[in-house]
Amino acid sequence: MIRIGIIDLGTNSVRFDVHEVTPQRDLLPKHRRLYREKVMVRLGQEVFTKGRLCPDAIRRTIDTLDSFVRTAKDLHVDQIIAFGTSALRDASDAASFISLVKTKTGISLAVMSGEEEARLIAKGILWHQPGLPLRGCFGLIDIGGGSAEVTLVQNQRIIASTSFNLGVARIQQVFLKGSPPLRKKGAADPVEEVRKYCRALIYGKAMSEAWPKPKFLLASSGTAMALARVISKSETSNGQFIKKDLTRVVREMSKKSIDQLLSMKGMDPKRVDLILAGGLLMEEFQNALGAKEVRTTDYSLRDGILLQELERISKKRFKSDAIDLEMIRARAKGWAKNEMHSEAVAANAAALFEATRSLHKLPPSRKSILEAAALLHDAGESISPSQHAEHGAYIVKHAIFPSVTPEDQMLMTALVRWHRDEKVFERKNIELPPGTARKDFLKLLSILHVADALDRSHQSEIRIKSISVKRKEVLIRLKSKRSPELEMLRVEQKKQLFEKVFGRTLKVGWK
Repeated sequence: MIRIGIIDLGTNSVRFDVHEVTPQRDLLPKHRRLYREKVMVRLGQEVFTKGRLCPDAIRRTIDTLDSFVRTAKDLHVDQIIAFGTSALRDASDAASFISLVKTKTGISLAVMSGEEEARLIAKGILWHQPGLPLRGCFGLIDIGGGSAEVTLVQNQRIIASTSFNLGVARIQQVFLKGSPPLRKKGAADPVEEVRKYCRALIYGKAMSEAWPKPKFLLASSGTAMALARVISKSETSNGQFIKKDLTRVVREMSKKSIDQLLSMKGMDPKRVDLILAGGLLMEEFQNALGAKEVRTTDYSLRDGILLQELERISKKRFKSDAIDLEMIRARAKGWAKNEMHSEAVAANAAALFEATRSLHKLPPSRKSILEAAALLHDAGESISPSQHAEHGAYIVKHAIFPSVTPEDQMLMTALVRWHRDEKVFERKNIELPPGTARKDFLKLLSILHVADALDRSHQSEIRIKSISVKRKEVLIRLKSKRSPELEMLRVEQKKQLFEKVFGRTLKVGWK
């Protein structure tokens, strides 16, 4: 039995759940929720206009996270899983904030991509929500502070899932600015500007992918429930409303001050400054998707993360030690500048691993870790080409990779971090997973060094023709339409680790 804490740090609020998990043989572990807390910290304050986190928001968030850590200790939590979403995806100082969180609270905070957020929201809702239709099309929607995640489900199968940069805090900061919306002399109506912006994003996506019209939208955010209460004029709303009623309330709210909004029955004081933005977004999503009704659900992103962790714990889930390379490949596309180069390095690494099995004697599961690291080795180039190994390692360390164990992720991180270092053999400060022998890591790293060097031009024009392992040497023969002199020179510069680790001379030939 273990206890897991899940922290969802959104643009407006931060949520904390604690679950007690009991593994079962060949089944998903049993679980029960012990604790739930939600605090409105407004981390996204000013982010969408200034591009940086506000000092007050940072202080509020750190204080709240620190209180969660104290609660976790009281509840004897074994592991805390923490992730941030839209505000940290946009903030230029997100990395320094994450470092501060680690220093102040001990929490390792990962930033989730919009696509991953949409996928996990859908996973959490579809797993929990009873009474969902077996046939037909319906939509899932989560309107947060900085983004909105939408998934379409048809006949119980997900057919589309995406994240839009449309959130209540983003819309309020960029367009509306006040209550009622601030309209400068001679400028366009802010409400109409919001509508145009939403339509440009939503209609373009829906039309290009030919989305079917959902019968209803199942909304998982606090925004939807807040709107339902205002529409029903009741604190005990059933959480449902139709588009006609939403349109009426949005029109009414667009003319009111904060004090006037607070006087409306069912209004949540904590969301009063963002309620119009939420109403406009929900209305535009209904218009674009053709859904006349919105229903609400209590299930959300945290539940998707929980399910993912239960699958991670499940022995059945991990009968195979291989990493899902398609999932890694999809994540790498958003980070690496040269996808073809990453694919070439992964292919080279896989070929070298297979050809040198008699030398390295590593288990087959290490091959997928090596390929994953190869796909991710240049992830940091978008931040700093000259220091991309360090930045790439940071990205890999803090990313959320479904079904990848913490140990495998740590090994991938180390491979990315040291893939450029030619003197790594002498280094003593390499962080490795518990139980991983340094010599085994260096075997994988030496293969990655050579695999990367074999595509030195980053043009993916050079291919491995054959690899021969002999008593005193390893010979790689290349095939290419042009002279691979650049690659052969780079291998000469990068082969030292390989030769030290395997005790063989490495040679590269052509023709």
